[in-house]
Amino acid sequence: MTATSRQGRLDAVTLEVLRSRLQATAEEGAITIERTAISPVIAESRDYSCTLLEANGDASRVAEFFVYAVFVLGILLVASSKSAWKFSQGWLSAALALYFIDLGVLHGFVRRLQKRYDQVAAQLAETTGPLSSSDDRPSQVGVLEQLEQRLQLGWGIFNILFLIILYLMVFKPGA
Repeated sequence: MTATSRQGRLDAVTLEVLRSRLQATAEEGAITIERTAISPVIAESRDYSCTLLEANGDASRVAEFFVYAVFVLGILLVASSKSAWKFSQGWLSAALALYFIDLGVLHGFVRRLQKRYDQVAAQLAETTGPLSSSDDRPSQVGVLEQLEQRLQLGWGIFNILFLIILYLMVFKPGA
């Protein structure tokens, strides 16, 4: 008996085994974060999140595709709406402008910082030897903390812009 049916779907048992394995993997990641955390915010208050990524640390390419597909699908929707929606409508123009600004924040700020963060993290991983005290922290740790704060700011701006765009698209103010 195979794990998939004729339609290519997973059977219930295989799906549950896969779900529990993924959940256990995320929980192990959370335990690792807690045990290796330098910051007391993470170690003591458990203020962090854990997610599964691809082997190279990137989010799924499918999810990334949807960020760009939203724009294309939105343009097609307006073009096929038979004048129900027009680019001259304020809410739609504002949403499109904010979408481009949001992409600018993502590519010009967040991704650039993420690349730098990955480089510094790789340098830190190459350093060897146990640390005898907190005063012996490698310089890369301070750089990583600064980059992490800037990344959080960038993602915060990105998320706020996204919520504004979502509000404009759902409630269509002024329409």
